[in-house]
Amino acid sequence: MSGVIIEGISASGKSIIFEKLTNRDWYREKQSKIQLSEYLTERIVENIEPTVDKRVELLEGYVDILEKVYFNFYNSRFKNTSLERVKPFFILERFHMTHSVEGGSFNAFKDIDNRLNNMNFKLILLMMNENVVKERLIDTFPRRPATWKNYCLSFGGIDGAVEKYVNMQRTLLNFSKETSLSKLIIDTTKMEWDRYIEEIESFIL
Repeated sequence: MSGVIIEGISASGKSIIFEKLTNRDWYREKQSKIQLSEYLTERIVENIEPTVDKRVELLEGYVDILEKVYFNFYNSRFKNTSLERVKPFFILERFHMTHSVEGGSFNAFKDIDNRLNNMNFKLILLMMNENVVKERLIDTFPRRPATWKNYCLSFGGIDGAVEKYVNMQRTLLNFSKETSLSKLIIDTTKMEWDRYIEEIESFIL
């Protein structure tokens, strides 16, 4: 496999998993790697209410770059190497699954999904029990800029924010049935991050 996509609603643990994965020895030893956080893959457009076409355009630009790297390597004389450290690897935090939920349809992102599958990407979908969404959101407020808290509360207070993200999680899980990518769904309710990393590594390595 060449890469992994980490998806999930806010406060599900994406950034924690992203940080832990990028600090694992096997990843640090990779000589060629690309990692994109949600700031580039999703948050860069979240305040401008982009159309679905604009969302697709953003992601296609990244996929173009990933394909160039991937096919340059796997069409080269090194394609059958047994040295894992020389094989390129990609980690993406939020990608087409999040954008499909925000855009209201998975159909527009099927071509991107197929292109990712052709590069042997795998999907990690983080979810949590709906009963803990409220406390997990509140827990993020002291650790993030005040604008984040204001954004959450703009949906009708904390209960409105909970309703929004619960609905997003349900849609995300539903849309995940349409992806062509191999996927691993992890319940992060207990926040046992090291155990989740072990599960992910067993799945992707």
